[in-house]
Amino acid sequence: MIHLPPARDCQDAFTGDGFIVVHDCITREQAAPLVEAARRVAGSAAVSIDRRSADTGLAYSVVSGERIQTDAPLLFDFYTSPELLEWVRSVTGCDTVSRSPHLRSAVNLNCLTRPGEQYPFHRDAVPYTALLFLSDLDAGAGGAFVIDPLRRERVRIQPALGCFVLMDGAQCAHGVEPLRRPALRLTLPMVFPALRAERPEGLDEYLYGA
Repeated sequence: MIHLPPARDCQDAFTGDGFIVVHDCITREQAAPLVEAARRVAGSAAVSIDRRSADTGLAYSVVSGERIQTDAPLLFDFYTSPELLEWVRSVTGCDTVSRSPHLRSAVNLNCLTRPGEQYPFHRDAVPYTALLFLSDLDAGAGGAFVIDPLRRERVRIQPALGCFVLMDGAQCAHGVEPLRRPALRLTLPMVFPALRAERPEGLDEYLYGA
């Protein structure tokens, strides 16, 4: 189901930029049941988080890993695919990469629907993070994924169904630009730590609420 280029063809770009983009990781036909599962679980289990201040802040809805595992197993199976894990290990050149032991944050469904919702610029607690886009958005709607590569200027990626990003989010700052109009922006972020990592105190409460 997952269409990934040979890892050896991605290693130099990943080492140089700190991220790699695969534009057609899954076909639209293959994505259809994933999108249906994402829409369903977002409608039943997404928690709205709003940390906006006068300047910027986190504003989105999120489905945590526990609910994805029980209520959207197709999405969970994508994250736990042995093929995906082996590819991440090969591209990063890190044999100790594993799936996260912290189920709540290991795989999430991030949802933006209202104007002004965004995910502010940040760096992740640990490398590495993968991101699967489960919706299309035209540029006029906003919601672009933005990342600062290691050795070149900022890159903007407009959401497209089936696009996949692997990044060293601990080194490359990244975020999501605000929506400009009502839309449905769905992404599946997946965490692949290089070593067993502890969650920074207070991070879960910030991202997921009480």
